[in-house]
Amino acid sequence: AWGLGVGVGMALLGAVALLGYGQAVVAENKEDLAHELQVDTQRLSAQLGHLQLATSQMAMLVKAYGGEPRQAGEVLAQVRSQFPEITTLQLAPQGIISLSEPAAGNEVVQGWNLLEGAYMLEGAVQARNTGQPVLQGPFKTAQGQQALVLRAPVALAADAGTPQFWGLVTAMTDMDALQRTSGLHALKAKGIDFQIWRQNPDGAGGVEGVPEVLFSTESKVPGISARW
Repeated sequence: AWGLGVGVGMALLGAVALLGYGQAVVAENKEDLAHELQVDTQRLSAQLGHLQLATSQMAMLVKAYGGEPRQAGEVLAQVRSQFPEITTLQLAPQGIISLSEPAAGNEVVQGWNLLEGAYMLEGAVQARNTGQPVLQGPFKTAQGQQALVLRAPVALAADAGTPQFWGLVTAMTDMDALQRTSGLHALKAKGIDFQIWRQNPDGAGGVEGVPEVLFSTESKVPGISARW
């Protein structure tokens, strides 16, 4: 497994390169593997930054139409087409999922209230309460994927001058897509296992169940302020 620390502000994502084949072989190639891991880590952090870019574009759409975006499905499809690693985009006015791109495969979450009730999510509530994007994962989605999700709150200007909470915009990527587009999947072909981990909200970090860490690397994720 690999251990990388990826963070913006206090956000951390990890990837630790582990002993996946003979120790002597790893020792001989450690410098090359470390360089490859660093390159993949930087590429991965840039891809996670794409989540922020996508949510920013969706927020601009919502604001441009006063909270009632026109042709939102078409626009979200255009946004998603820019970022191959993003698997799902969602609009959730008042925290209730009203639109997913793509619609196919996301029918099960349509109408879920992310701010209260049975489908309430801590990250969604945190985003609303703090007014800041919240990055969460990896976790298993309703569709069975291991995913990373960025939820960003959107506020609209009000007559009184105080912005009013409109709802949430969400960008999601699954771990398989990140591995493919970052190049990390190539490590498996070389017999190197890798693992993505995160720093816990209380500040504790590390990788559980990892027998031996060979080396690690760290990179910052642009545009996201969250505690990972």
